[in-house]
Amino acid sequence: STTTVTPKETITFTLDKTSSTWALGMNAFPLGINNLWSANGAVHTFCDSFSHIEDSNNYRCKVREYLPGGVYTVRLRSTYGGFSAGAVNVTVVPTITKVNTEEITTGTALVSLTGYGFPVNGNKLTVTVGGKACAVQTASHSTVQCKVSSVAASDAAAVTVAYDGKDGQCATDATCTVKVGTLSPAVTAVSPTTITHITQTITVTGTDLTRYGSR
Repeated sequence: STTTVTPKETITFTLDKTSSTWALGMNAFPLGINNLWSANGAVHTFCDSFSHIEDSNNYRCKVREYLPGGVYTVRLRSTYGGFSAGAVNVTVVPTITKVNTEEITTGTALVSLTGYGFPVNGNKLTVTVGGKACAVQTASHSTVQCKVSSVAASDAAAVTVAYDGKDGQCATDATCTVKVGTLSPAVTAVSPTTITHITQTITVTGTDLTRYGSR
């Protein structure tokens, strides 16, 4: 099974202490030797802080803030090069801390996000705005810019992220929405439809009529 986590989250996992490949016949793991092997073989440090829970095979770890989103296998490694026999599969999903774009229109628009745990280059990253797909244009571990079109007008369209189908999250102190206005003002009615003198008052009804002010 795979554990789903977000950067900066504190997690507890269990790893087997016995290993035929454990260097020099060591029977216990030195503290602070945590590594994360990605699927492509690169090694990344997984925890900002790491500790062994006494008298158990359990380990407590605070996931690194700037760890890129992705699927990884966690193993312990000794200073002598040996690896633990046990491993834990972990999927790191992204967190939005701020939607930098305050307002867009119902036409095609760019939306900028800040957060952590985004996969570099946007691989397998899904972003939606108001339920519509927002195509990733650029991405790093902490920023994403995407392009959305045909999203309905809304005062607060929800912005969501996911990695490989697994939902990310909105930080507890963040507002993960963006205002979506119409592309241009639209007139829906004029009253009266017939005027009798040049000083007569005419009422115009429509949508988004004040967006561009006096222009």
